[in-house]
Amino acid sequence: MLLLEVLNSTVSLLNSPETIARS
Repeated sequence: MLLLEVLNSTVSLLNSPETIARS
């Protein structure tokens, strides 16, 4: 599902800043 990939990418992008900040 293309929509699922887009949602997954969005979630990853949203989680990335938090992970970087936590590091």
